[in-house]
Amino acid sequence: MWTLTIRSPGGEPRQYTLHPGTNTIGRMSGNDIVVLDPSASRYHAQIIYEADKGLITIQDLGSTNGTYVNRERLLEPRPLVPNDIIRIGQHLIELVYYDESLPIQPSARLPNTQSLTRDLVLESLDQHAVLLSEVASRLNTILDLNTALQTVSNMMRVSMGADRCEVLLVEQIDRLAELGFARSIAQQAIQQRSAVIIQDASTDPNVGKSAALLNIHAAMCVPIMTGDEMLGLIYVFKNRPRSRPFEKRDLQLAVAIGHQAALTIQRMRLLENVRRQEKVANLLHRFLSPQEAEYLLQEYLTTGTLPPIEEHRITILTADICQSTRLAERVGARRFGKILNQYYKEMSQIIFDHNGLMGKYLGDGLMAVFGLPHQPPDPEKRAIETALEILDRVDQLSKELGEPIQIGIGINTGPAMAGYLGSEEYAEFSVIGYPVNIAWGLEALARPNRIFIGYPTYQAISTSESSPFAVRPLGALVYKDQAEPIQAYEILRNGNMPPISS
Repeated sequence: MWTLTIRSPGGEPRQYTLHPGTNTIGRMSGNDIVVLDPSASRYHAQIIYEADKGLITIQDLGSTNGTYVNRERLLEPRPLVPNDIIRIGQHLIELVYYDESLPIQPSARLPNTQSLTRDLVLESLDQHAVLLSEVASRLNTILDLNTALQTVSNMMRVSMGADRCEVLLVEQIDRLAELGFARSIAQQAIQQRSAVIIQDASTDPNVGKSAALLNIHAAMCVPIMTGDEMLGLIYVFKNRPRSRPFEKRDLQLAVAIGHQAALTIQRMRLLENVRRQEKVANLLHRFLSPQEAEYLLQEYLTTGTLPPIEEHRITILTADICQSTRLAERVGARRFGKILNQYYKEMSQIIFDHNGLMGKYLGDGLMAVFGLPHQPPDPEKRAIETALEILDRVDQLSKELGEPIQIGIGINTGPAMAGYLGSEEYAEFSVIGYPVNIAWGLEALARPNRIFIGYPTYQAISTSESSPFAVRPLGALVYKDQAEPIQAYEILRNGNMPPISS
């Protein structure tokens, strides 16, 4: 019995038994074989079966887009032999001879395992170029890996006429039983790095009991490989006992799809890495100067993590706009927002210029950190230089905007917990510790446009022979949020000696 197996990207395989005489192929419903393909003509081609002579001939009927046999365009009638492939548009039609006395045809008798050699991959890609073109066109528009793999699974299940098909990532393989797949079959493919084909699970000695429990009749597992690395597994099976067995073209299809899936997984992982890098880069550029942000980004790309929160001896600079609520009421919310945006932008740049790290924006306040690993030495000196430049710029902004802007700046040094908290989805730089609280207390007392420093910061700059700062002791200052008085000092600007705040 001569049959035609008709395959297309969008439908299950169909089988048509050739009858003696003329068998027409085309888009119109009156044909013996209807091919609903945009490239097919109404009456596209015909196959003549001369049963008495055992001769089968194909002839194109003047179609617009042509009929192809084994990739050659048909220009005149041509005899067909078993396993010839006819292509009309995206439809592939294979000529097969079936001996009804045999349960599995010789053409379907595949070895239980088949190595994924380079030649097998190239042959598979060559034999399924039409379907792969359709697969690639769909996958290229998908940016989510799970959606892409599900799309591949659905196309394979339909194209093979299977009951179940999944494209599993390597990390999902341990969940095979949970997902409804027999692990014994997959284990052979994983261990041997080869395609495994089971034509009849009930008689195959290599199949475990789980296949019977899951009612698996025929199965095929193909590893998804890139070089020697296993990325995943294609697992396809049929439950129906009388269903068509897996054939060589099914194996080729699975191998070709596996190759495409490997490329897709690699592309998606690359996209995910790019997204993650962009997210981390945006985070780092919020807090760091461009140079330090780039340094930490490269460290992240090497280690996969940002510096965790750990104890460091650091210098904290805090600044806050005085009476910002009154300023907002006076100028209006929209203008105040513009003033605040410009203030943050310019103050951040000053902090970055002195190799500081922007710790936080808090309403109309900010916190900067100096002295973390990989930052330059003398964090106390750089923090004070930053504060002096900030005050100079605030004076200029007041003149440019025509609005008096006054701030207070507090600086303190000591051991504190500093680092990044959160997950890959969201991370935030945090600084926690008593020296931070003291810095905020000093800032609240440093009004207007003054710089107060704590004793540890004063001690650091006073022992430096190159310290250029004029410092005035303020004694023990009381701040409402601190149980103990704060030993404070003031950094003087241009010899100016303002009164001590209480």
